[in-house]
Amino acid sequence: MYITQSPDITKTAEIHQFQLLRQAGNKGRWRLSQKLTRTTRALCLKGIQSRTITPQRIKNLFALAILNQRIPDILLAGNEMTWIQDSGSLAERLHPLFEQADIPYYVTGGVASTIHGEPRATRDLDLVIQVTAAKLDSLVTLLESHGFYVPPQAVEDMKQGRNSTLNIVHQETIESADLILSPDTPFDRAQLERRQKPSAIGFYLCSAEDAVLQKLRWRKHTRSEKQWNDVLGIIKMQRETLDFDYLSDWASQLGVADELKRAVEAATDEE
Repeated sequence: MYITQSPDITKTAEIHQFQLLRQAGNKGRWRLSQKLTRTTRALCLKGIQSRTITPQRIKNLFALAILNQRIPDILLAGNEMTWIQDSGSLAERLHPLFEQADIPYYVTGGVASTIHGEPRATRDLDLVIQVTAAKLDSLVTLLESHGFYVPPQAVEDMKQGRNSTLNIVHQETIESADLILSPDTPFDRAQLERRQKPSAIGFYLCSAEDAVLQKLRWRKHTRSEKQWNDVLGIIKMQRETLDFDYLSDWASQLGVADELKRAVEAATDEE
């Protein structure tokens, strides 16, 4: 049975809305997502500024709201003119650096799902990378030369195999990205091989099928409604072009076949 993305919209209205979003294409949906994220952050900043506090305190609170973590004052180099950014712009900033470092990557998570599916605001950027220890050192040097803060201990933990995620922060825009080391499994290799760089988008992202599978896996452990809505949004948006054979095969191998079946039924508008 068809399930709408929100309880306050009718099935007919949502189907029409998705038709319009489909016509907008990857670039149109991405631009809408950027606008939503920037508007959300601007409102957040306005709320913080309404309080009688010092400029430095405003900066600290805004960074905490955006990154969900406290950042040392010395790392907050930007100002109100540079803070209202979005994760898609950060992906565009990072793309030439990964190209220069010769490190394969793709964008996943919320940014990928908003391009493939229903636009929404996003908090941060998730990228899967394939990198050796030697290339990791050169990547860190390159990132730091372009204004990113890269925690030294986190780099060492990744090199020693103690951690597979490296969180970096662009100091001027207070934008955050998680660099996730790609495990060497058949599914992860397939995702890297199937990454795509649409002509209207300035960076690589995972395929729509892989975005669905990733989110079904995450939701299996978290029961997140946001992940579920993202899955439904992608299927509703891309249902005519999705490779359902690929989806079914990997869903079975990953243990999410039942969840995929339920999602497809919930995203189908046929009576």
